[in-house]
Amino acid sequence: MRILVSLIWALLPLVSFTQQIHFTTQWCYNEFPIIRIDSIPSLQKPILYSYESGPFTSDSFYIPNDTGTYHIEAVGFNGNTANTDAELVQSPPIILLYTITNKTCGAEGSIQFTQISGGIEPLEIYTNNQLGTDNIRDGNNIIYIEDSKGCSLRERITIKDLCFDVFTGISPNGDGLNDTWVIEELDDYPDAFIQIRNRYGTVVYSSEGTYTPWEGKSNSGAELPSGNYIFQIFPLGRSETDALIDGIITLVR
Repeated sequence: MRILVSLIWALLPLVSFTQQIHFTTQWCYNEFPIIRIDSIPSLQKPILYSYESGPFTSDSFYIPNDTGTYHIEAVGFNGNTANTDAELVQSPPIILLYTITNKTCGAEGSIQFTQISGGIEPLEIYTNNQLGTDNIRDGNNIIYIEDSKGCSLRERITIKDLCFDVFTGISPNGDGLNDTWVIEELDDYPDAFIQIRNRYGTVVYSSEGTYTPWEGKSNSGAELPSGNYIFQIFPLGRSETDALIDGIITLVR
């Protein structure tokens, strides 16, 4: 079959077309470079390709070694040929810088994009599959940026909800109901800092790090009397004073 195709090509008159090869070049940061042949309208399939005056091949792609201009030739089943030059440049890395404001009981969460650059312009940015940066929500946000060469950056940005309801009463009497102050949301915050004060403002209990449900005792293990106590919860740690949940918890024995 190959001999027959070669014979047909040899017998057909050759017509050369310049700039009839439609191609895509792509060299993304930290990836292999590639030149892809998309289509050659003037040639009849099957088509053979030659890159940099090398041997003809059926491969419609070429992996160069460096940036620069590469010569491409092609010959179709009808005997016509086409050629062009493809310039390959490397896309700079896409840079995404931002600051996160987590949702608190006093403010909504947000993402402030401070820098979107790199790649080969123009850049398109999608937030949760929607073009632009307005589709921000609490929880996980998928940010996808693509440059004009198809190089992309995908990043997940999480806005934490630091305002959650807590139960405001415990009765540590051993009946199995509300014996401890369970705060399930703190399982996601290993740096949480909690303080409990009596009505005089004295700290009677504090916890930092992995939270163990409070049993109505002081840090020394002494049982605290029934009454109302002031609690402060800093889910992100004691230094993150903006993320504060506070209120009154009632201890009943």
